[in-house]
Amino acid sequence: MSIAKSLNPTNDPPPKSLGALRGLGPRQRTALISWAAFAVTFGAARALTYAIKEEAGPFGDLNWGGVHLHHYLWGIKLLAASGGVAIHGADRFRVNPLVAIGYGAGAALVVDESAMLVHFKDVYWSKKGRVSMLVGTGLIGAVGASFAFIPAWQRHRRPPEPNADTPPSDGQEKTGVGVVASQAS
Repeated sequence: MSIAKSLNPTNDPPPKSLGALRGLGPRQRTALISWAAFAVTFGAARALTYAIKEEAGPFGDLNWGGVHLHHYLWGIKLLAASGGVAIHGADRFRVNPLVAIGYGAGAALVVDESAMLVHFKDVYWSKKGRVSMLVGTGLIGAVGASFAFIPAWQRHRRPPEPNADTPPSDGQEKTGVGVVASQAS
């Protein structure tokens, strides 16, 4: 059995232990998982690059043929792979948690080095490089806030659904199922 299938073979709602995810539809869960992957990957990339800079732990730069491979390269590969699934894949693959994780992690790796991509030189730890950190943390905060705000706004804007306990108002009649508008004859 593949890893993706074992994570969610029938795309069922998450178990009760994942409380907050239970009320979300598949696309909303995918967006939330992608955001979480972005936030975790962005923080991990920053921590790892700091450890490399300070020569703390067993970490070091990744080089190939004498060329340093920046982590935005891995991010581009993850974005391309998850984008390919999103464009060409069946709906059950589009909402798969692994695709969401790949997309969020890939975006974080690119955003983390966005200042370098803009300036075409390694400005990661310079004042110009701070832009990447501000963009990344700004995205984490803005998207996180939207996850909190949008459902509350939708609940506020949605009219309450009538039920059997609601007394009929003018022009409505009570039925065994709920309140319905009466037809004028």
